[in-house]
Amino acid sequence: MKASKVVLALGSNMGNRRENIVRAVSMLEEFCAFEAKSRIYETSPVGYAEQRDFLNAAVFGETLAEPLELLRQCKRLESELGRRANFRNGPRPIDIDIIFYENESVSTEELTVPHPRWRERDFVTTPLVDLLEQGAFDSGALAELKREIGAFSKMFEPFSAF
Repeated sequence: MKASKVVLALGSNMGNRRENIVRAVSMLEEFCAFEAKSRIYETSPVGYAEQRDFLNAAVFGETLAEPLELLRQCKRLESELGRRANFRNGPRPIDIDIIFYENESVSTEELTVPHPRWRERDFVTTPLVDLLEQGAFDSGALAELKREIGAFSKMFEPFSAF
């Protein structure tokens, strides 16, 4: 089985936000091998403003998991880290989104990849620019994204590194 390149975005606005992200990435390494990690950024909530600011990051690497299996694993980790069913855009200890999976398009009830709103979300594009600067999109299946991601500017100052 061939490994597939993936980009995952992470966010947290409950508890120790930075620790939640660092722990989630560590747990994701059970089934992903990361080649690049963005810095962590503090961002305002989208959709429901009456909540704590988020910390956001992104990671680039590869996985042997198929897209829906990767989604199931991400949802399992979210649950293990304390995420419970909540209203849309509500507070959460961790959120893990699959932004890109190889150069595949996936459209099911459970999963849409590429993530349909990634271009509209500064809390996603800013960490993606970090990954780009680390050479994450220089070659391979996601190389065609290099120009598009490079057109975005960093909209936030880093909160911290991993």
